[in-house]
Amino acid sequence: MPEQNTPLETWAIVEVMGHKKYAGFATEHTIGGAALIRVDVPETKQVGMHGLEMTTKPYSKLIGVGSIYCITPCTEEIGRACATRLEQYSQPIPVDLPVQRALPAGATAEAQVIDDDDPWSDDDALDFDSRGG
Repeated sequence: MPEQNTPLETWAIVEVMGHKKYAGFATEHTIGGAALIRVDVPETKQVGMHGLEMTTKPYSKLIGVGSIYCITPCTEEIGRACATRLEQYSQPIPVDLPVQRALPAGATAEAQVIDDDDPWSDDDALDFDSRGG
């Protein structure tokens, strides 16, 4: 008798193109007709340089099945341990909203939205015209 196709719902290590690996709770999803695997990576804590403790907030990653090389089901204990190890080398893209600041009193322009991590938003950014570019 053939096996029934059961939806994926397990702790797993998911390896994708670009030599990236994610460890967490993996589930199947279909969005806009496309099959995706969602990996919910748990919060991890690592001890970094000089003994400083670093925490990576939990996040979810939706991965297209065409970019997946391997899915290794595992226990929750192994998944969490692997996530801790993998996240010390990972720099997920932050998905925080930019900070909104008002212009100084008396300014005529409307309020601006500035991303604190954006090097081009600094007041002392280089002026390309002055460099002849």
